[in-house]
Amino acid sequence: MAKISNTTSYPNIIPTLDDYVVLTDVNDNNATKTSKASDFQSLFGTRTTQITLTPSDILNITTNPVTLITAPSVTEFIIPISWAFKMVFNTVAYDFNPAELIYMTTEVGAGNGFLGISGGLFNSGTSTMAGGSTSYNGMGQSILSQDLILWGVPPATSPATVGDSDVQLNIQYRIVKF
Repeated sequence: MAKISNTTSYPNIIPTLDDYVVLTDVNDNNATKTSKASDFQSLFGTRTTQITLTPSDILNITTNPVTLITAPSVTEFIIPISWAFKMVFNTVAYDFNPAELIYMTTEVGAGNGFLGISGGLFNSGTSTMAGGSTSYNGMGQSILSQDLILWGVPPATSPATVGDSDVQLNIQYRIVKF
């Protein structure tokens, strides 16, 4: 059997969440077992998801929030850590009021949450990227066992009436258990 350092026999790859890893189970008499890379991601506390928002999602964001991450169990809640926004401009820019915010939140009607994305970010007539960390400003908002959503707060947020570009959101987050 070749040594693991023999990259001819065992070539290096960039792992995916569905790849398997061989390990020793110390709780089962050091038996050799496998686990998925996604299990390690959960074990170490962070997860990542990528969502593509269609023009229909974006144009209707004030009346139909988009679920970004489905609620965990009743003893868990979602803590977003960071986000990245990417829009590849198609042909027509969105027309949100640039002073208004689109919220990453857990409660429709709260008008606050982890992140407020400027409507102006969606309005670019060129491809756009942005990102950063999130913060929780709670204001009495419960996040236990609730979906993480993207929502434009009506009536303050003027809904966009035109625009045809997809937007990708990449969110790094933790699930906290009690």
